[in-house]
Amino acid sequence: MAGIRHDELIDQVRDALIHLYDPVHLQSHPLASLLGGMADVDQVTRAQKLRRLLIEAIEQLSPADGASASPDASRSYSALCYRYIDGLSPEEIAHILAISPRQAYRELREGIEAVATVLWDRLQMDQQVAPLQSAVSATSDRRSLAQATVEQLSAHAQPEILDVCDVLKGILNDLKPYCEQIGAGITLVSSPPPVHVYADRIMLRQAFMNLLTSGIDRVGRRSLAITVERLPRELRLTLKLHPEVETSTVPPDEIEREGIGWEVALQLLRKQGGQVTYQGDPWSVEVKMPLAGPHHVLVIDDMPDIIDLFRRFTNQYAIEVVGAETAAKAFEIMQGIVPSLILLDVMLPREDGWETLQRLKADPITAQIPVVICSILNEPGLATALGADGYLRKPVSPEALRRELARWLPLTPAPAAVPQ
Repeated sequence: MAGIRHDELIDQVRDALIHLYDPVHLQSHPLASLLGGMADVDQVTRAQKLRRLLIEAIEQLSPADGASASPDASRSYSALCYRYIDGLSPEEIAHILAISPRQAYRELREGIEAVATVLWDRLQMDQQVAPLQSAVSATSDRRSLAQATVEQLSAHAQPEILDVCDVLKGILNDLKPYCEQIGAGITLVSSPPPVHVYADRIMLRQAFMNLLTSGIDRVGRRSLAITVERLPRELRLTLKLHPEVETSTVPPDEIEREGIGWEVALQLLRKQGGQVTYQGDPWSVEVKMPLAGPHHVLVIDDMPDIIDLFRRFTNQYAIEVVGAETAAKAFEIMQGIVPSLILLDVMLPREDGWETLQRLKADPITAQIPVVICSILNEPGLATALGADGYLRKPVSPEALRRELARWLPLTPAPAAVPQ
């Protein structure tokens, strides 16, 4: 290849990957000129396109079929993603992949060489180079940059306990001038007492902001209504046309956008445990996110020491352990709260755990609550056959309890004081 040797390309790829999210460094990087030939394009666009090419080259190394891919190929691809997209250290990568740090460095070196080969092959296909970049539309550039921005935000996320309604109210205040300008509106029509999630504030704000502005565009800038509901283990946010506000519809061709904001909103929500579903006629969006807590865990056990022990095991999390020494007391408690999880002993007075399990699963109100049998007996098969969702054998270690809790609840850290 005229102008550069393959070993020089490898060195340039390594340097560019190290500075993947440094636009100043990528602006004048020699690899950008080699791959783009863009003397007539501004330097910011040059950096954006180089970043996109590098990410695409890494993705080309992704094993197409996880079941049939070789372990070496999977490790090299994973190491590249963890190191240069997620920003992890080689030592952290070694721990995640269950390999030695020395092997992690070797996987990274081989991955960089593979990326360089991908780019080398692209150069071989077209000696003119320029068509490689000119064929890329401005929209795909922005979409690639948006993807890189999402990855960077995720890599530097700082989750905290957030009240979703407070976040939404701040966004609605920020959007008020825009809505007035275009003749649209967004109203928080229904919200429960504070609903807390464990999320990065900037990522959550950007997700909701993009979701709302994209929603206005998709319905012709008519007014939207937001409803926030607290479910047993998650919140549900619904966005749809306001049923009581009539506004004029702007023809879609006057407001149609590229959809990048919508895509960014979906990615940011999913990266924070959110699930998004939507429909087109009538247009509506539903977002579900796990609650930060406190989650109520009902422990039904006739030994108060066990209940206290479970409280100590979980005091660093946003979990509130509620104890009941009899089944009757447990059903009385559930008149006031809906627990996110029930830990049930078998040998109880007056009504044993197997009978209690049957009552819980037969009642539509409690049937969806996960029930984990917690007993000195070793009967996991019987527990499953009778409808239990899990099994813990006493004595229960802190590690075993945390593993079981993590199956059903987000183990978010307990703040100094979580508002109720």
